[in-house]
Amino acid sequence: MSKFTNAEKLAELERELAMRKRTYPGLIGRGVLTLRQASNQMDILREIASDYRSQNADQRSLTFPDGSPLGPADESNNMNSS
Repeated sequence: MSKFTNAEKLAELERELAMRKRTYPGLIGRGVLTLRQASNQMDILREIASDYRSQNADQRSLTFPDGSPLGPADESNNMNSS
């Protein structure tokens, strides 16, 4: 049995995605990470988050610990262009 709920895992994934969205442009700019690598890593985490959302679709509404709604990742400013 897992120590963490799926909702907790999803919240952590969302936090990680937000952090990477802020830091990856600098890493790409310094040549530490290529755009392709960054895009692939972000896409993998987004897919995992989507899996958790699907698993939780029949459960209670997901929220962060402060009670704010946990919505889908912001796709409007992603790094999918290669």
